[in-house]
Amino acid sequence: MARATVLLSAALASFFGSARSGWSADLSRERFLVDYRAAVERLHAASREIHVEGVLTNTSLSAKTSKVKLENRAHVSLTSSGGCQKLRIFNDSGRYVDRVMVACGGQGFVVRSQSTGSPYFIERDAVPGSFLAHMARTSSVTTESMFSIYQKSLHDFVKSKSFSVEHVSEVEQNGETLVKMEFKHALENVRASHMSGWVLLDPSRSLAIREYDVNSSLEVQGPGGAPRARSYHLVGRIQYSDEKGIARPTDVLTEMRVDDTINRSIFQPTRWDYGPTPSEKFTLAAYGLGELERPPGRPTNRFALGAILIAAVALAIGLFLKYLSLRARKPSAVSSP
Repeated sequence: MARATVLLSAALASFFGSARSGWSADLSRERFLVDYRAAVERLHAASREIHVEGVLTNTSLSAKTSKVKLENRAHVSLTSSGGCQKLRIFNDSGRYVDRVMVACGGQGFVVRSQSTGSPYFIERDAVPGSFLAHMARTSSVTTESMFSIYQKSLHDFVKSKSFSVEHVSEVEQNGETLVKMEFKHALENVRASHMSGWVLLDPSRSLAIREYDVNSSLEVQGPGGAPRARSYHLVGRIQYSDEKGIARPTDVLTEMRVDDTINRSIFQPTRWDYGPTPSEKFTLAAYGLGELERPPGRPTNRFALGAILIAAVALAIGLFLKYLSLRARKPSAVSSP
């Protein structure tokens, strides 16, 4: 077991560290962007086969007084493997204790339990768009935090022609040599929108993000319908385990300041494992449920329900037609002259 752990750590170190060779001696913007795209691709591939658990705290507070407006703290578990993704959230908000969302391609489901230890039931037989968006946001501050800037994945950005590296330099920080990338990016399909700032990257962990400070502008509708620019200030900081060459975060902080509000997310992992997850973990059976089980009063399946209704109507019509046919064949009574 110990040998297997050592071999896995060595393989991960080789995987994350393999992007280092060659680029550090040539910090030209064009060469660096090519290497950075390859590094982000590696980080993205690693995030597709992963299991992470921890505590996620989302806080909204006043930028002027630091007074907390809203705070939510929950234990989360996020698993990705074989093209499937699963997000489990368990807290004591009163609405639910344990909710699990599973998405595999275009299919999925949502199950939950109402109290600790109670059985799961199927809440939805598909994953709504709002739930998928929630899963994506959670991924950006957990499993994809190494290459995301406040819910925006650099995996997509760096492939865009509108993404440009303005300057690259080496920075010494606490005895480590890091890379500072200054960039600009015009958001595609969004009018008058752009991002610019700097990102501090770790060359020993496939250029995973250590810190960033970015300004973003988005055109929105102002008073009277007139367009106006809305500015966002995005900052982030990620700390990693001491394992040499492995991107395994131990603390993730992201913040967005807009107008007088700061939206802050802090993720503190308790478990971070790279590797595949068995496909059966993404099924209803993993939660003690069969294909036909649903909460009381809920239809088992909309398609099946529709088929039953159609069959019932067809049966009623058939019986009515049969009644008319029998009535037509029955001889009518004729009075004697």
